[in-house]
Amino acid sequence: TRLLPSIFYYSSIGENMEPSSVGYTLVACELFSLKGGVVHAVPLPLPIVKPFAQSLKQDDTCLIIQHPNGVEPRKFHLTKVASEEPHYVTHSTRTPPGYASSGGAVFNEEGLFVGIGHMSGGVHITANINDIMRHMFHSMQMKHVELDFMDEDPGLCDKFTSFGYPNDDTEVPVVRNKIFWKDVWDSWYEKNRYGTIILLLHAFPYNALLARRGLMELTCHSQRFNVQLIGKEHGVEAIVEVMKRHWDDEDVVCKAVAALSRASDTEEGLAKMEGVESCVSLLLNAVRNFAEKPLILQWCSYALANLFSVAPNPEASKDVFIEQQGLQYITRAVQTYREDVYLVKWTAQLVSAFVRSNEEIISWGCELGHHETVLELLNGQGVVAEDASCVEALVTCLHAFLDEPDFDCVRQSGRLLTEKGLPATLLSLLEHWSFKQHEGVLYHTALLMKALTAAHPPSIAVFITNNADDIIFTAHTACSSSSRLLLQCVTAAKAMGFSVQHKYEYDETLLQLY
Repeated sequence: TRLLPSIFYYSSIGENMEPSSVGYTLVACELFSLKGGVVHAVPLPLPIVKPFAQSLKQDDTCLIIQHPNGVEPRKFHLTKVASEEPHYVTHSTRTPPGYASSGGAVFNEEGLFVGIGHMSGGVHITANINDIMRHMFHSMQMKHVELDFMDEDPGLCDKFTSFGYPNDDTEVPVVRNKIFWKDVWDSWYEKNRYGTIILLLHAFPYNALLARRGLMELTCHSQRFNVQLIGKEHGVEAIVEVMKRHWDDEDVVCKAVAALSRASDTEEGLAKMEGVESCVSLLLNAVRNFAEKPLILQWCSYALANLFSVAPNPEASKDVFIEQQGLQYITRAVQTYREDVYLVKWTAQLVSAFVRSNEEIISWGCELGHHETVLELLNGQGVVAEDASCVEALVTCLHAFLDEPDFDCVRQSGRLLTEKGLPATLLSLLEHWSFKQHEGVLYHTALLMKALTAAHPPSIAVFITNNADDIIFTAHTACSSSSRLLLQCVTAAKAMGFSVQHKYEYDETLLQLY
């Protein structure tokens, strides 16, 4: 078999990870010979589940596979164990000149694979295969040695005799020497160590059932205080690798995007998500592939919103979002699931962070009609229009579209939204009984009203002067920041020459204070 180190090569030499004495190398090799056809090589069974391989003891007899070094062929060497060290054993006999055993398999008296040979100064040393496997697991290299798992219930083994047949003599498939994914999980998972969940995902990303279990454990309620470790212990990379391999598995993808969303709540997680080039692409792929699954859309929107609004350097993520037409898919999701409070809220937060202060993106969003969709949601009669946090997010989203009055697209948007009744919608929000005490809704509504005044002054000024009493009354009862913004709108309307007609008696000094 020809080795292909240019494709993959890893050596534990020089690693600072325990066990420090374990030396081994992983290298890719060809599966097809130059003459055509599959290489006839049978892999050795690795001790991946408990009970692990037997360790060599002093005076044990073992067989070491050798290869000639310029002399006549020799296949193996029989020797005894002379001494035991923490992670390897030494042997009592020396290798004859002209022979080598480095990298060769070592078997015990029962013919079981127990280690890898090495020669140092003519003395045989065998590295314990259990320690090698543990080092591969903790150094996140085990994924490069893919194993075949069985998906059935591990309890199935209990129904068979040692010959693979049940006691009633009915013929069934032989299951001896097979590996069940649940046995693998139980062998490596440590209940009180959150990091082992991440290591399991790194080690076996190709097995869907094990990946589902790991992702579920990452985000379960009992682990809520450990979520920051997803970013600290390479969890984001593990989740991304799982998503790449199982991009069409709804259950895996749903759990994976949920885990990424939780990771995006932490500074470390966001930094890792920014650093993984394919993270935004995978989230958008999930939005495209599972456009009829609201839960997946929710988690994707939440993670992307955090990437665009909280992450320190979101520009690279935004570039990928633009390149892959992300806003188009997000707008479609909101239009489809208008009554999904979480999806609407998180999508509004995502779009707010994405379009703000960028004329090209604002214009793109307007062409897609996203701002009109937001207005329709605010004017709706369902749960979305009654949820304060959702309304706040929607109003903030509209404000992002109107925050730059010098942009032509912003002025056009302001005119269109005014014609579609946005001012009346804002007034109804100010007067809504459940929003009067919600500082976030009042403040962002006042902020949007001020932005609308700047973007499309004539018609909004007429509306403000016609409804000045109601606006002033709300300002009088609102928090100071919201009051200041609302009264600034009334003052701006008066400055344009419009007369404020009071329906009730209000003290003019209220306006003068601001």
